[in-house]
Amino acid sequence: MSQLPLLLFLTNIVTLFLIMTSYASKELLQGKPPKAHIQRPALWHVPLHLPDGQRAVLVVRKKDNDSAEELFYAHIFLFVEPEEASHYGYSMWLKGLNHAGCWESRLSAVKDYFACKKNREGFVFSKSVAARVFDGQGISFYIRVDRVLFE
Repeated sequence: MSQLPLLLFLTNIVTLFLIMTSYASKELLQGKPPKAHIQRPALWHVPLHLPDGQRAVLVVRKKDNDSAEELFYAHIFLFVEPEEASHYGYSMWLKGLNHAGCWESRLSAVKDYFACKKNREGFVFSKSVAARVFDGQGISFYIRVDRVLFE
């Protein structure tokens, strides 16, 4: 008879624990990680070798989604000196990545992110990333990227 209050107390503790963890359990059953374990999207900086010695970087970030498939977005950024950037209408982005800074061209068609998938070799794009790039003499050329391999 004296064990009944102890049994009721333990039952209440277990019930309270189950109620508190039911939301997390539901998330886990749906294949979603608990919110406490969600990390920030991954980010890669892949150097690109362009004509005329132009330096650029492909920035790839992981899409934050609930699907099991890994989806990524890519964006091309150009390296230019600050005085060139102000003269040709560049805006600063990711400053500190390089001593010259990493700048995004407002004159090129790189505003949109492009969907890509990651495999063992690198990133493969669902459609080619084509960016119009302007050099210091006003000459433009296109960067076309279908895949980027890891070095």
